[in-house]
Amino acid sequence: MPDFPRLISKYGIDMKNLKMKKDMCEILKLLEQTCSKQKSKERKELTEALDEYVNDAECLSRCLRPLEMMKKKNSLLSADSESLFRVLLQVQNLQADIVGLLLLKIPEHAEDENEGAETFSENLPRLLISQLRWLPFVEDGSNLVTQLLECMNACPRHIQKEIVSAIPEIADDTQQYQVVTALEELLESDTEMSVVVFDCFSQLDLIPEHANKVTDLALEALPSVALSDLPVVLRFLLQGSSKSSVERVVKAVRTDIELPRKPSKEESAHV
Repeated sequence: MPDFPRLISKYGIDMKNLKMKKDMCEILKLLEQTCSKQKSKERKELTEALDEYVNDAECLSRCLRPLEMMKKKNSLLSADSESLFRVLLQVQNLQADIVGLLLLKIPEHAEDENEGAETFSENLPRLLISQLRWLPFVEDGSNLVTQLLECMNACPRHIQKEIVSAIPEIADDTQQYQVVTALEELLESDTEMSVVVFDCFSQLDLIPEHANKVTDLALEALPSVALSDLPVVLRFLLQGSSKSSVERVVKAVRTDIELPRKPSKEESAHV
């Protein structure tokens, strides 16, 4: 098996020092040429070497750290840089492989975030999820969301919340049905996910059909939702419901929500 740092160095990426030694556009062009559909052997060699490299947690964390971009005379640019994973995700014929690898690693490191430390390497699940946010392009959005939702189901609750929170920045409008269906099932199995799920829904530009379905879910949850969770559910109902649902939403809010009140002086005197 080829040594990954040596292999990726041919494209201008120095994994030892976490630096780009070529222009970003040049690096992407070289990777695109090597990973074209006509060069499946070279692409397989690169992905298999990466897969072996990231089996080590420290090596995985290095792939998540920003790479320093350099000028010709080795002076650092002030512009923000990308991690190795973010670079590879911008290569059309590599993207699916990198997405699969990232999502495979999230459940593997699901407990790392609970160790209490704030260092980079001990927040691997959150960092792995962040690689998929706001990609410049998505080659197969349906497959990405399908894999993301499958990954979510394999994770403990605290990671599920991170994934749900990231969905509006990962999925596009064409995956609304997948997202709404999966989150509905999640709500049915775990009502403690209500806040993060409805917060996610409030950030999606739902079409009327899906907005009505989610409104129904929110109205069903309203009578039993914890008081501390109520603002998020109400925000969705008031902002995300379709015009045709406004009347029944207002009626349900008036009927189903019983807010605590301060007892009167007479009531307090009898306590």
